[in-house]
Amino acid sequence: EEGITLVQRCLQIAQAAHDDQATVKNHWYLAWVYLILDDISHALEQLRLALEMAEQIGQTPVPILVYLFRSWIRSRQGEYDLAQGDLARVQQRDFLQNVFYRAIHLEIAFNAGQFVQALILAEQTVAEARVTTNLWAEGSAHRLWARTLSTLAPTPWTEVDHHFVES
Repeated sequence: EEGITLVQRCLQIAQAAHDDQATVKNHWYLAWVYLILDDISHALEQLRLALEMAEQIGQTPVPILVYLFRSWIRSRQGEYDLAQGDLARVQQRDFLQNVFYRAIHLEIAFNAGQFVQALILAEQTVAEARVTTNLWAEGSAHRLWARTLSTLAPTPWTEVDHHFVES
């Protein structure tokens, strides 16, 4: 509650000052707070508002991040088609090589039960994350790699353990 109140106050200040960029950022921050509190519907609403305003004022990086974030949330809700739709919007913006894109694409594949695709994406994501030193993406990819391997029969437990340790 305190986090929501604080960010809402910052949002009100930004809106009163007619600072569109700060308003977009505060919608984004509010989405994160709602996500942490597991209030998905409010998180998605704040992302919608951030996206709408960012596109109105021509802020390019924000819509890309919002689409990635929203795709990740939708994947976790089982809304794979909507998640893929958000990723498609990222693709249209020449953002394919970004390691965050790969990590989220990997999670969507895993959550949708596309385990062969998830294994391929896990390996690619780990490799790219190491090059860019993105610890979040590398750790996330290793955890999903391990979870994907655990669906195989027989399960290669030594390799599963290795990826969990690496994460």
